[in-house]
Amino acid sequence: MTVSLLKFRGWPLSFQRAAPANPPQEPFRLHPSEWSLLALFSAADLAMVFDVPDGFDPAHLQGLAADAPMHLPRAGGYRQAAHTVHAADGPAAHGQQPFDVARPRRGQEGPWFLAPHSASPANLVKLREPLQPEHEESGEVFGRSQELQESDVFLGGSAFTTNESENLGIIYKWLDDIMWSQSWDHSSHRQVAYKQLKELAQVSASLPSLSFGVGQALYSYFWFEENGPKIHLEAADLSVSLHDLSLRHSGCWDLSLGVGAFLGKVCHERWLFLIMLCAEVGTSLAAQRRELPRAAALLQRANQLFTELQEYPFFSFRQWQKMYDINTNSHVFPEGFRQRPVWPTSAVPFAGWLEENYPVFREELDHILNQSLFDSLYFMGHVSMTQFSGRRESWAPLNLIHNRELAVHACEAAPRSCALLQSRPEIARCHARDVGAAFARLQPGMGIKPHLWNAPPRLAAHLGLHTPPGAKMWVADQELQWAEGKAVVFDDTYIHSVAHEGSEDRYLLITWFCHPCDNMHAEVPAEDPERFCP
Repeated sequence: MTVSLLKFRGWPLSFQRAAPANPPQEPFRLHPSEWSLLALFSAADLAMVFDVPDGFDPAHLQGLAADAPMHLPRAGGYRQAAHTVHAADGPAAHGQQPFDVARPRRGQEGPWFLAPHSASPANLVKLREPLQPEHEESGEVFGRSQELQESDVFLGGSAFTTNESENLGIIYKWLDDIMWSQSWDHSSHRQVAYKQLKELAQVSASLPSLSFGVGQALYSYFWFEENGPKIHLEAADLSVSLHDLSLRHSGCWDLSLGVGAFLGKVCHERWLFLIMLCAEVGTSLAAQRRELPRAAALLQRANQLFTELQEYPFFSFRQWQKMYDINTNSHVFPEGFRQRPVWPTSAVPFAGWLEENYPVFREELDHILNQSLFDSLYFMGHVSMTQFSGRRESWAPLNLIHNRELAVHACEAAPRSCALLQSRPEIARCHARDVGAAFARLQPGMGIKPHLWNAPPRLAAHLGLHTPPGAKMWVADQELQWAEGKAVVFDDTYIHSVAHEGSEDRYLLITWFCHPCDNMHAEVPAEDPERFCP
């Protein structure tokens, strides 16, 4: 059985399902991730064709599973004349001609697809042919007389807009609904979602307001190949191209912008993110000896962006020497402040305190693991940043304290750890964004994608709890490894990433705390900051 989605504007999309030799007793249903494909197209552009083999009873095509009713908006120059076939109807009820054509015409709205599978009766509009637009009085065809607009394109039942942030929200909501369902565990369903993003990437050439959202979605959800540890080079490279397009569309490419407009458009973050993507994807291509000309072009592009950006007044005082010097803490601290990707633990009293209390943190983590409580506590608490790794559970930070609030259930299992952390003003009395501490698991064979924290200021400290061989982290151009009972302090506003090539789960106590030079968000001044803070 083939289900085809046809766009007369030239974007075909189809997927196949094998028809059973004997008709099933249960109705044929599309999975929600497949159903959402239908939402990409406006009523003016959509036709669904069922190719039914001989001997297959159309009565078994009883509705499609969907998360919500499909409401298509008014379709420009059309009115609706759809013939709906109810699930309870058999072929005989329609003279053995159940495949009627829904033809939207001028001035009417949907809904004209389906209610969820739980609705009764389930209605299915069955189409035999692509929708043909009516001719205007002038003789021009509707689809050719108007340019494609954002409102013509749908995803998950929502129409896109000219606002980049709103479009990002539409795409993320659709993907989150899939990611947190069983669909994400099946490669075929992930591929359906990925193919739809590729279709949207093509649309972005005509509608660049979609480029930022699609580029971010490819980075966030499809950086890793097949939900595993390897980078999905096609998706990552496409993300680079879309972020490049969005930089131009937003006006951020124009370095003659005033600083107020530059910051208002978040151009400073867009530039740094694109530099990171070009550098990381280029490096990955080169390391795998794949598409070496493209790898060289990306690395040259990263260096070009880095060089051009330093001429802009907002960045001119940074004293960056190479592209891996970029960081966002430098947005906050004045000229003359010494930036560094990795801090000496001897210079940070909080790091020494973590090492002194290692036995407590290790004992309470072991209790959680021995009682098989980690996953249940993790999903009961503040689930954060799961898109950084390949699978939902592969990188799991079990929060103990977050934004000055203790995690109730986790702290019942680790009361002494929580009490210790609550006693530290760098965490418990710090008002910087996303400050806290967590027991963090990284599964073997997985990684954490390159990223840089974009809401400074803050620093990060990791205390090794279970540190099997094979796990390592890169911060800027420095490589770090963990050891049990030892702390590392680094600036997570630099580009950083993790790979775990070992065979056992790695566990850390990870903390984010007030930067020692931050006098704005810290209720209590840092200990001995003079060494680093001018």
